[in-house]
This record gives sequence, structure tokens and C-alpha cells, in this order.
Amino acid sequence: MKQLLLVRSFVAIALLASSAFIQPAFAQSIMQDQNTNTWGSGGAASGTAQSFPDIKGTITEQFEVVISGTAPSTTTITVVGAMRGGTTSGTLSSFSSTTSGQMPSFAAGVFDNYKVTTSWTGGDATTKFIINRTGTVARTTVCPGGAADINVGTGANVGAGSNGATKVWGFFLPCSVTTSTLQYAITTADNTANIYDLGVYDNFGNLVLHTGPLAGTALFPSNAQPKSVAWVSSATLSPGRYYFAETCNTCVATLSGTAIGSFNVGGTGPAPSANTLVSGTLPADSWTISVIPTFALR
Repeated sequence: MKQLLLVRSFVAIALLASSAFIQPAFAQSIMQDQNTNTWGSGGAASGTAQSFPDIKGTITEQFEVVISGTAPSTTTITVVGAMRGGTTSGTLSSFSSTTSGQMPSFAAGVFDNYKVTTSWTGGDATTKFIINRTGTVARTTVCPGGAADINVGTGANVGAGSNGATKVWGFFLPCSVTTSTLQYAITTADNTANIYDLGVYDNFGNLVLHTGPLAGTALFPSNAQPKSVAWVSSATLSPGRYYFAETCNTCVATLSGTAIGSFNVGGTGPAPSANTLVSGTLPADSWTISVIPTFALR
């Protein structure tokens, strides 16, 4: 189902392009086998660290642990990032199960290699640990012109937000972008002291970008198009699913948008704190074709 949604998103973005915006390039992410190391029977001794070279340009890391032979009594496996000069990061992922499984994934860092240390007690000469490293490899990841334009199209009215609540709209980002500025279009102005906060959540409910609480005089002073505002902090977003978000204490202003298919349209996001967007639980997917905001990450 997720693959179908992604295909629909790509098609919709392509059809709704306009001359006012630069269209994002197509991006694809694939899982790529990297390398394997062995401990125990036929491999390294308990407590030994082995390297997994970072040679494929991954953007996420995943380690699989396969335990065979007599089960150990205890297991401790840790992953750290390492540089060629010998310096290492803190623990990036850890595993303590005595049966096979996956270690928690993590975002790839700028390292020469990853060092994995495997220690155990119990077991016997047949006990064996095989650790396989995989990762998400991105092709054509950078948005052309350093900007991503989302849901470009008809200029329909999205509708006002809900007083004291957070509304979210799901979108798919097909390319990597570093953004310091939000650009958007206004259908209904609110040149008053009413407070708004606009932002972006990642697929896990983390608030990755927001304008911070600003008065309508700063965010929606008139219908002049387009309007630009700086994020509180810049960020680099990788391709994937995200949610555009708005909260307001008294919601009058409305954004311009486009009727498009999305995995969430105007759902209720994490409750704001002091008129400010915060991280939290996002609504469940609900595929709908409706008007969602048009905006650009610049």
C-alpha cells in the first residue's frame, strides 16, 4: 500500500507543476547489502570489535544479528562510528537478545567505518554470531536548485485551522533538501496579533522544522504572493514521508493549496504548548483526495 501511495504522490507532483516553482527531481531509495562479519564458531572471539566499512553512501543503517548453534546465556552487541585515526562516536545501536533479530536502525553518520563489538557468556564451540549490515541507499537525492516545491497547482483555499489545536497534512518529499526558509501562498490574510506556528513533522512525529509562534502580522499580513518566513533552525530533510503542520490560538488566516491525494489531510496532530508546535503522536493514515497546502522548502 505504501508503494502505491508513493507512486501516486510522484504522479500527482508531476501533473501539478507550474512555471512559478522548480519541480523536484525523482528520487529512489533502495536497500543495499553491505558486508558481513562472524563471531564465535569460525569467527572472532567474544569481546572482539570488527569493522564494517561505509562504502555505499547509505543514509540509514541497519544491522541484522543471526545466532546459531547452542544459544548463549547473555549477549551484548554495540555499534559505534569510527574514523581512520581511531576516534569513535558514542554507541549508535545496541542489542542484548540471545536469539536472532535486528538491531535498532539509525541515521548514517560521516564515518570511515562502523565498529561492532560482540560479547557473550555461555554457549559452546558451536555458538555462532553472524552480523549483516544493510542500509538505505539514495539515488539522485538532492533537490535541483536546492529547493523542494510541494503540491504546486490550483491555488484553492485550504481552510482555517482549528483554534488551539494542530492540523497536519501528509506529503512525500522525493529528494533531499537543506532548508532555512518556508515559502507559501495566502488565501485569507490575518494582519492581527493572533498567534500561528507553521512547521514540518517527520514520519515519526518529530518536529523537524517550525517558524515558532508568530503573530498574523508576521505570517499572514496580506495576500501578496508568495510569502517567505525563516524557520527557527535550518535542517536537512532526506526523501520520505512528512507532515506539514499549523497551529493557531485564533485561526483566521487560510493557506493556498491544491487538491491532491495524500495519506492524511487535515488530521489532528500533537497538542501545541503555549501556541507552539511540539513533537508527539501523529494521526493514523487515511488516504484522501482533498486540498492541502502548497509550499516550498528553500
